[in-house]
Order: sequence, then C-alpha cells, then structure tokens
Amino acid sequence: MCIRPDRAHHCSECNTCVLRRDHHCAVMNSCIHQDNTKAYLLHLFYGSLYTSLAFISDFKFTYFDIPEDRGHFWFAGSFAYFTCMQLSTWLWIIYVCLIPRNLMLRDKWNRSCPYGNLGWRGNLRRIFGSNPFLWLIPTRGIYEYKED
Repeated sequence: MCIRPDRAHHCSECNTCVLRRDHHCAVMNSCIHQDNTKAYLLHLFYGSLYTSLAFISDFKFTYFDIPEDRGHFWFAGSFAYFTCMQLSTWLWIIYVCLIPRNLMLRDKWNRSCPYGNLGWRGNLRRIFGSNPFLWLIPTRGIYEYKED
C-alpha cells in the first residue's frame, strides 16, 4: 500500500501521478501540475497577447481596408480572434488570481484548503522562480527554498 502525498492526483490520460495536478490540457498534451504551471500560464498570456494583436489588425483590415461589398462573412476572422482572446485572457486572469493563494482550479472547485501556503510572494516565486525579471520569459521557474 502506498501513501499518497497531499495534492497528488492520478491522470488517466497520461497514466501518471503528479503533484499539484490541475487538469490535463489537450493543447499542451500534458497534465498541468507544479512543474509546468509557469509554461501553461505563459502559454495563456502570450496566446491572449497574440490573439489581441491579431484581432486588432484583422478588424482594422476588414473594417477599413475592404470595399463596401464585403459579403456576409467579413467578420468571421475577427469574431474567431475575439473569442480566442476572451477565452485565453479569462483563463489567465483566473490563474493569476489563484496562484497568490496557492490554489489551482481543482482546489477551487473542491474547496480544499491550501497546503504549504508561503504567502503571496512565496507562492509567486514557487511558480515563476526567484528572479522577477525572468517571470515573462519561458524558463523553468526554479525556486530556492530558504529557511527564514
């Protein structure tokens, strides 16, 4: 019989057990857990940034540069970009609000109490690493655990 650590969950898609598992992401083809939360958040951040820029440029092109006889589907590209922008931005904001409290979506849904809460600064360092200048760069978030 094995003793399961707190916040460890089994993923049936990956067939592995991971710590701080949030969900299995089909886009990244892996579980979102404590080791790749930063990569997932940066994926959402840069995805929302890209789709925002794509929406602005596509909307400008279709609204101002195409002649008046645009047809019925002139807004389809802008609508698709806008929808993706809203979804990725919404998910990113949710996670940015949960991380300082040391929660993942699974914890929020299950209303379980946070384990190992280091305070909002410590929780951000745990995910993004100790150097704030590297937080928006896709590097591995390495946190040095120090006794205070």
